[in-house]
Amino acid sequence: MNPKVAATWVAALRSGEFGQGTNALRPKPEEYCCLGVLCELFRRETGQGMWGGGHFIVDSDDRQGIVPPAAVLGWAGLRTPEGEFYHSATDGFVTLSVLNDEGMPFAAIADMIEYNVDEL
Repeated sequence: MNPKVAATWVAALRSGEFGQGTNALRPKPEEYCCLGVLCELFRRETGQGMWGGGHFIVDSDDRQGIVPPAAVLGWAGLRTPEGEFYHSATDGFVTLSVLNDEGMPFAAIADMIEYNVDEL
């Protein structure tokens, strides 16, 4: 993952600016999943994309709503749409999206991003 984007993402997750939501990139206007925060940072930095319900749309193909569009993934250098990485404590692969949807707070997700930035 791009270290500069990762640092900005981690700071945003810890900032308290974003309410945490689940099961969509932006389930409510005031709530984001951790990957939705990444989409919002992309929008702010590039001026591209818009929110449509829980979806982040950069082009007409971006309507799945649960993972960032390809443009966001490329900008961030994120290896997988769900933010998959190997987690030694579980001795297996986990994803940021699942951790978010299972209720892990943004601050703890930020720690995971910092610790695993090279794998993401």
